[in-house]
Amino acid sequence: MTTLTESSKTPDMANGLFVKLGKMLLIGHGISNSASHRFRYLLISLGVIFTLQLVTLFFHSNQPSNSQFPLLITTILAVFGVVLLFALVSTFYRDLLEPTDRFKQWSDDVRSGGFDTRLPEDGMGELQQTSTDINNLMNYLEAVFDDMEFEVKRQTVQFEQKNRSLQLLYDIATGINTSRNLNDLLTRFLHSMRNIVNARAGMVRLIQDNGEMKLVSSFGLSDEVIENEQNVPVKRCLCGTAATSGKVQMQLDLKQCHQIIGTPIVGDEELEMLAVPLQYHGKTLGIYNLFVSSAEFYSDDEFRSLFASVGQHLG
Repeated sequence: MTTLTESSKTPDMANGLFVKLGKMLLIGHGISNSASHRFRYLLISLGVIFTLQLVTLFFHSNQPSNSQFPLLITTILAVFGVVLLFALVSTFYRDLLEPTDRFKQWSDDVRSGGFDTRLPEDGMGELQQTSTDINNLMNYLEAVFDDMEFEVKRQTVQFEQKNRSLQLLYDIATGINTSRNLNDLLTRFLHSMRNIVNARAGMVRLIQDNGEMKLVSSFGLSDEVIENEQNVPVKRCLCGTAATSGKVQMQLDLKQCHQIIGTPIVGDEELEMLAVPLQYHGKTLGIYNLFVSSAEFYSDDEFRSLFASVGQHLG
């Protein structure tokens, strides 16, 4: 499936649609001419046979009554006329009436919501090429609608994410003045950040004067992990990088963390870790760690900017 990523593609699609419609109409005009030629030949043949019969009957009237030759010729011409008439009716039904009925059935199905309905390309007589072109056009329209639906869903997800981001920043601005203490504030926004990225687990730690990070609050972690993470050196794996650089960091593989802690953080699920530094005047005061599913979370500049802003506000 083709993905629409730029709004400028919409006019190009519309132009392409009109071009395809125009081509289809031109082809349909040519098909009508082709069918009319066939019927014209059959009608001319019938006219010739009818004329020959009249000529034969005229000469028969001037011949002796015992002559059987004109009668034989008339009979043969009559048989040929019946055969041609049958061929004319059969051709008309096969090439126009039957395909027209199929077009009508297809049109009824489309109007009823069956947009995946396609015209049969066999047995369509003179309208076979038109049937193929219409099916190609329907496939094109279906791809366009799928792209539009995908784009709408993507924009909806981004809109919801921005709403949650704005709500988080608003909560931070109001929560700073209403929290009873620092631990309560950090715990509250740990769960708010959890909802933003649908984190499986997370924790917030403050950097102590002795260079260690003290665990303040967590969720989704086992008792063993919580016990091992109560006080840890600040210069350890990704947390130390985030504390030193003051920037949001992301680690895609948690094998090193599992080895340091001595146990998986959250079962056997494949997770990625976000490390968000809490900063005040350029100094890192603590670290938020969020463990997210690699299948559901996509890190981009917008998320990094959001979490950096959160860390600065909380700091």
